[in-house]
Amino acid sequence: MVWFFVAFYMSMERGEEHRRQVDAEQRSGKWDFGDQPALFAVAHAIVKNDQDAIRAAAKALPNLQAPGRDGTTLLYFCCNAKLAAPGISRSGQNIAFARRDPNYTNGHRNSFALANAVHGSALLLRYMLEAGGDRECS
Repeated sequence: MVWFFVAFYMSMERGEEHRRQVDAEQRSGKWDFGDQPALFAVAHAIVKNDQDAIRAAAKALPNLQAPGRDGTTLLYFCCNAKLAAPGISRSGQNIAFARRDPNYTNGHRNSFALANAVHGSALLLRYMLEAGGDRECS
């Protein structure tokens, strides 16, 4: 009987460690953009809240709206990063004003950044609306 509980506890620990690893990959951008180095560079800069790196990496991309895993766009990722770390404020503005359409969707739920921005700060939503976001969609 004791072995059953030990085995159960060990299994739960392994599951918890896996969940922490996946969470870390999702927060870092590796989950969504790990297989696309150019997109991952922008996502990494967003997470670090490094405005110069965001601008530099974004200029190197021909298409900032290219989808990552599950259709996730960088602007959507930026909104999620803003929700997770409220200190990331200008990242959304930099991505939104870097020739991105806040109304853009590629058909995946992880691409419509404006809809996600309504759950963030008023400042993030303002940036999205100033970049041309449709007030009727938000």
